[in-house]
Amino acid sequence: MFRLKARRPIAAAISVLLLSACSNGSTTNTPQNTQSQIQPAENKMVVLPPNMRLGSAVIHPPRAKDGFGNMETQTVGAFNGLHGLLKKQNLNLGNVMRVRAVLAPDANGVVDYDGYMEGFGKFFGTEKLPSEPINVISAATSLPVTGQQLLIEADIAVPQKTEPAQAEQKEEK
Repeated sequence: MFRLKARRPIAAAISVLLLSACSNGSTTNTPQNTQSQIQPAENKMVVLPPNMRLGSAVIHPPRAKDGFGNMETQTVGAFNGLHGLLKKQNLNLGNVMRVRAVLAPDANGVVDYDGYMEGFGKFFGTEKLPSEPINVISAATSLPVTGQQLLIEADIAVPQKTEPAQAEQKEEK
């Protein structure tokens, strides 16, 4: 460990903790994390429409008796779960503004980015739903449940409900 001399000891301590949390102590580049798997970046911006508020959901893939399945199966299951959750709120996948996916390696130690993108592509960027939310993909060394390779967090645009008093004021004007 190193000592840090700073004028703001609390900020310095937080910085050290953040740096420690981000470091896994390994600097080796394993074959499954090579540059060849990185796709070109596309800059995107999504703006929350007027009269909307931001909702958030965490989605886990469903688990069958024989396990979770491969990455594509888990991705499709998770997005089906998200779609079902949205339908209960009278929303749809078009309300999704951002997806943050955490991918973990399979039993062979490989993170299947392609499987995730195959599953993602069945829901977004289709003829039925041509728009895509911002899609942030991160890799983790593991997830809490054995066999689970995916965790999805979604930010959702949810229409604001006007209060009856506000609606009356608008009608009077």
